[in-house]
Amino acid sequence: MHFFIEAVFVVVICYLLFQKQYRPNKGRDKLSPHEIDELCHDWQPEPIVSDEMMAGTVARPEKVVTAQNGRTITVSGKEAVNFGSFDFLNMTAEESIKDDCEKTIRKYGVGSCGPRGFYGTIDVHLDLERDLAGFMGTEAGIIYSYDVCTASSVSPCPSCVASMHHTRYLPG
Repeated sequence: MHFFIEAVFVVVICYLLFQKQYRPNKGRDKLSPHEIDELCHDWQPEPIVSDEMMAGTVARPEKVVTAQNGRTITVSGKEAVNFGSFDFLNMTAEESIKDDCEKTIRKYGVGSCGPRGFYGTIDVHLDLERDLAGFMGTEAGIIYSYDVCTASSVSPCPSCVASMHHTRYLPG
């Protein structure tokens, strides 16, 4: 019985290997620009939402945004906090924050926000590690820019594995 099943499989495989391949475009010319234009002209797209589905929706009044000033936004005459922006606390209006941002950009540039392995270690990395180690009550700390990289970069390092018992690793 075993030999019979294997023989059937061999016959099927040979049939499939030597069968002619199906090529739908073989011997067929491409459409002419006129035929393409005709097809495009005759094409009628189906609606994404049917009329039956639209009948069950609730009509809502339109909300019009008339002003957007930092942390506030005026929608249909009503002023509200703008949570649609990253600046809903209006931090960009603070001159001290603008000054600190300018000093940081002049010192580090705008490319120092990447991983340490690519851009290198700078003083703010070391300061953050020291501050986090003090906060966690350990003698040292290591920060990583991506939590998934922590295990793959710590495990292969024998000296790091030996010190894992004394240091808490803080994915950043």
